[in-house]
Amino acid sequence: MVDLEELGERRIRDFLKRAEILSPADITNRATDEANYNLMEMKEILLKFRKARESLVNKLEKLKETEIQLTSIHPRLKQKMRIIDWIYFMCEHDDHHLTSIRKISAYK
Repeated sequence: MVDLEELGERRIRDFLKRAEILSPADITNRATDEANYNLMEMKEILLKFRKARESLVNKLEKLKETEIQLTSIHPRLKQKMRIIDWIYFMCEHDDHHLTSIRKISAYK
């Protein structure tokens, strides 16, 4: 989830530049593999995520009403989205991963 925050930052820029199609995600998860999260303390990972997410939320809070209405096509879903639709999709994705994390944590 930490590594996807950079994609979120790119996609905000895409919307504001009125890009027809949003930046694609790296489906190979190269950044995640290279980050070696298994060698990090959970506290450090959570701090990185919080900092990155706060940065994204700060940008969202500063958007003007006209900017909130901007649309772009999601590259994988091939569907036009407003910023609010994209954020909802991103939150659903987060929830999916948080559920998996909770299940894994319950076994430890």
